[in-house]
Amino acid sequence: MILENFDTPTKFRELIDLPKVILFPGHSPELTGARFQGLYEHILAVGLCVLVEKELIKLNIPVSYLVVPGDTKSKYLNEKVRIVNEVYKHDQNIIAIDIHFDSPPDLIDLSPHGSHCIHYPGSEKGEKLAESIQKRLWTMFPGRAKQTDARDDLRFLKKTRCPAILIETCFITNDNDTTKYLRKKKVVARAIADGIMSYAKSC
Repeated sequence: MILENFDTPTKFRELIDLPKVILFPGHSPELTGARFQGLYEHILAVGLCVLVEKELIKLNIPVSYLVVPGDTKSKYLNEKVRIVNEVYKHDQNIIAIDIHFDSPPDLIDLSPHGSHCIHYPGSEKGEKLAESIQKRLWTMFPGRAKQTDARDDLRFLKKTRCPAILIETCFITNDNDTTKYLRKKKVVARAIADGIMSYAKSC
C-alpha cells in the first residue's frame, strides 16, 4: 500500500536529526540525596528516568538512562561527566539530563514548592532545553521565583561538553508537590519528553 502523504526521505532525515538523550537519576544508590517521610530522591529519580525513557521511545528519540554508583559525590559526578564526554567524542548530537527532586537547605521551612530547570551560563542550547521543559513542568508545579536558572557551580553542567541541564522536578519535602507527582508521574514524564521533542524540532 502506498502512503500518499508520507515523504520517506524527509521522515528519515527527521529521525536521524533527533538528538540522542542520556538520562541520569540524581545522586547515586549509595548517596541517595534528599530524604523525607520515607521518600528517597535517588529512587524517585530512577523511577522518573524509566518513565521518561518510555515516552521518548514513543517519540522515536534515541535514549538511554544510566544509574551511576558512587559512595562519594566526586565519584558519581566524575563518572557521569566521563560517560557523557566519551559519547560526545563520537556523536555531537546528544543532550544530557540529570533528574532530581528538590529540598530546602534545612527541613525547618517546608513551604518551598515548584519545579526548576538549571543550565550552564552561556550555554544557548542548554538554556533553550531548560526553558522548553520547564514551561511544561510549570503548569503542574508552579511556585519557584525563577523557572530556570544559570549556575556555574554544578560540576555536571560545567564539565559536560554537550548541552546539559539539571531538572529539579518538584520539592520532595512539600506534601502538595509529592502527592501530585506520585499521582501524575506519567504525565510529568510525558511533559519532560514533549519538552525535549520541542527543543529538538527548534534546533
